[in-house]
Amino acid sequence: MTVIVAYFPESYPILMGDLLISGPEVTDRDIVIPTIGSVENIFPRGSGYSIVGLQQKLIILNDELALAWAGRTITAKTILSELKQLSATKKLTLQDLFEFWEKKVDPNDKPDVELVGLLKCGDMIYNFGFNYQKMESEKYGEVMIAGSGALHMGESITRISSVESAPIEANILERSIATALLVSTDFIGYELVSGEGLLRYFGGGIELISLVSGRFQKIGDITYILWIADEDESGNVCIRMPEIAIKVSYIDDYMLLRIARFSAGKTPMAFKCDDSQVHIVNSILSEEPGLDTNTINLPSFNSRWSCHYVLVRKEKVKFELRMMVTHTGSGDFPLRFKENGSFIQSLEFGNKFLNELSKAFTSKR
Repeated sequence: MTVIVAYFPESYPILMGDLLISGPEVTDRDIVIPTIGSVENIFPRGSGYSIVGLQQKLIILNDELALAWAGRTITAKTILSELKQLSATKKLTLQDLFEFWEKKVDPNDKPDVELVGLLKCGDMIYNFGFNYQKMESEKYGEVMIAGSGALHMGESITRISSVESAPIEANILERSIATALLVSTDFIGYELVSGEGLLRYFGGGIELISLVSGRFQKIGDITYILWIADEDESGNVCIRMPEIAIKVSYIDDYMLLRIARFSAGKTPMAFKCDDSQVHIVNSILSEEPGLDTNTINLPSFNSRWSCHYVLVRKEKVKFELRMMVTHTGSGDFPLRFKENGSFIQSLEFGNKFLNELSKAFTSKR
């Protein structure tokens, strides 16, 4: 169970997919999900069928071909391995992909897997898929979507289509990524505050692929942050400390998710980190044993892209989720994690950032 989507926000290609893997309950170890911690917070021990881990759903077969998969893991791995071998021998066209599906994939396996992808042929870029659903977006055109979370993702895309586009000074790639990150922020934000998608076996995180310098690449260097604010009966909003930060990065074919949770620091503008965890998420075609967190340099939480979920609580019962995506290419981070090696000491920001964040409280999304 999962959710995958191929579409063209800002008329530029984006491939998105979640990370969750479900199956018969694992009882010999604790399964931990970045957003909610132990899976037992959602599926109590004895559930029978549960969340069993994380897996990348996006794969780049070559510079001009990227796919996302949903369904039975072993079937998807077999199909993608065969397609990767084929792509190494020739420059594939859409017709080649359709013939591969029709003639090379076992008919008994087809119902067990869903695929959507992006293909670059010369100056043209196509989205394609097998066993997918098609959604027509007035703003983004044809959206190919699949998996148990297809409806939820479609709702996120529809909500974000009404949000003001990225600043005009950004280039088309940056505008496309910014729009896609609003979708992922909306998608993950609801998971952080409710866990609803996990109950339907999708979520756990989102990854992106786009066309960068003429070739498909994973988009990393992203930090997601959840903020809490309280609104009183008069409409006054009081910001609280951030609850959690999630850093997305890549080392070779491996996805790294660093997780930090915060409590109050010594000053109103600083916070201390309670704990820090690292999740390594393999590709479906990754070779074991993978990465060892003890032997790698962990990436900083300071990121080129930062995505902020603002959870505005009203009268301690109702809540609204607002969002803000920021981008910097200069290293001048408006919000900065103060780090010492692999340890976070505090999270610091100034009034300018606070003013920008406060706009998210008052602007309807």
